[in-house]
Amino acid sequence: MKAISWVSGKGGTGKTTIVGNIGYILSKSGFKTILVDADHGLSCLTRLFKINARVDLIDLLKSNYVDLKDIVYPTGIENLFIIPSKDRIKVSEVRGVSRLKGMFNSLDSFDYILIDAPAGLGETIVNLMAVTGYYVIVAQPTPWSIDAALKLKLIGDKIGAKPEGFILNDIEGKISMFKEAVPKFERLLGVRCIGLIPHDKKVKLSSIKLEIIAGNSTNRAVREFYKIASAIAGLKFEPPKRGLLPFFG
Repeated sequence: MKAISWVSGKGGTGKTTIVGNIGYILSKSGFKTILVDADHGLSCLTRLFKINARVDLIDLLKSNYVDLKDIVYPTGIENLFIIPSKDRIKVSEVRGVSRLKGMFNSLDSFDYILIDAPAGLGETIVNLMAVTGYYVIVAQPTPWSIDAALKLKLIGDKIGAKPEGFILNDIEGKISMFKEAVPKFERLLGVRCIGLIPHDKKVKLSSIKLEIIAGNSTNRAVREFYKIASAIAGLKFEPPKRGLLPFFG
């Protein structure tokens, strides 16, 4: 079992879309995978999979009367499950590191646990990175997003968490220009680059429609999703020949 926190120092990087699609690819490749929506202020991952949660992650952490089995929901995709978040107007930090550790240890029947962390640099992010021990940084090619990524790396170093890699998402213009700049980014962050995802209207549209787009092999962004999943698993995954998988919940 490997648990990985997916983090971004600022909002709007496309992190949730990436996590959902990577979870889909891993599950379709035979790995039993569970997604954890730890962004309980927005609950975007829960919305993506159209889960109507009665109890969620925060209920488990705050109550002695909620069992882990009560918050694990099937997504309707084989091998893919989710721990959702309910909409909460008042957002509190995810505390209780010992309970978080206990929860992740109890999910040892899964091959991968992918945690969609909230954006920012707050206590929740630090706790999740500390408990999982691994993290992926999702950033956009802007100075402020790269600056936030650097701060996340410094936090990771301080708490002893290991970076799995960083992703530059929503790249406009020629990807070749950014490929040339990758070594500079890697030296700056001290983290390998595992994905360069171009700006793509189909990906944006899939998020709006609450669809998993990872079945579309003609899409360069989707090929990057498969490349990222391959880097995470240490295996070579190839997208199917064609087709878009709509997820209807």
